[in-house]
Amino acid sequence: MTKARFIIFILITTIIGGLNFPMGKLGLEFSSPLLLMAVRFIGAGLIMLPFILKRPHPKTWHGWLQIAIIGLFQSAFVMGGIILSMKTITSSSSSILSSTNPIWSIVIGSICFGLRYHKYQWLGVFIGFVGVFITLGFHFQLQIGTVYGLLAGVAWGLATLLSGRWGKALDVWVMTAYQMVFGGLVLLLASLLMEHPYFSFEHVSVAKAVFVLLWLIFVSSIAMFAIWFYVLQHYDPQKASSY
Repeated sequence: MTKARFIIFILITTIIGGLNFPMGKLGLEFSSPLLLMAVRFIGAGLIMLPFILKRPHPKTWHGWLQIAIIGLFQSAFVMGGIILSMKTITSSSSSILSSTNPIWSIVIGSICFGLRYHKYQWLGVFIGFVGVFITLGFHFQLQIGTVYGLLAGVAWGLATLLSGRWGKALDVWVMTAYQMVFGGLVLLLASLLMEHPYFSFEHVSVAKAVFVLLWLIFVSSIAMFAIWFYVLQHYDPQKASSY
């Protein structure tokens, strides 16, 4: 991957990723959180399926298991944690907490995968944690939304490491589609067990709800995940996630 292409792709995913939080907050005006994410990912994955049928699929159960695990962390745990956090904290606070993922990538990579990092990278981890407190205005309150936001960051860090390690052997479009379907099914089950799922248009127009859903499915899911996984396949995951 050329440096120019990397910069363009990182900018696209950064912009879309930032917009995901206010768009998700808008979605909570007409849907329960976990159901909203389930519809987003299942819808995106099913839309992609007809276009990937002829692309190379995993030939062993091991490859399918890897896709399922990536979907569990990247789609279900990350996005489920983010959307649940925004029930009790602001979308900006959720963005800050979940975006600690590059910090957790280094911590998890060192503990679980035996990766070695330079001293200045560990200094960056410390500065990163301090930065979280600064950007939150030093008003760090341990609410349930704060916990969900931090757990989303941890899951995102692990998903980044797994995608970087396993994704090179998988077709990026196939991995994108099936990990979203699997993650969406997990979120649908969680919605049935953990909340009272609903779609209601009493306080929001149908046009606004449709726009939010289309954005979450086509832009936040299909476009962003495909580009993100492509970047992780061709660039160092820790460096890419720091953006």
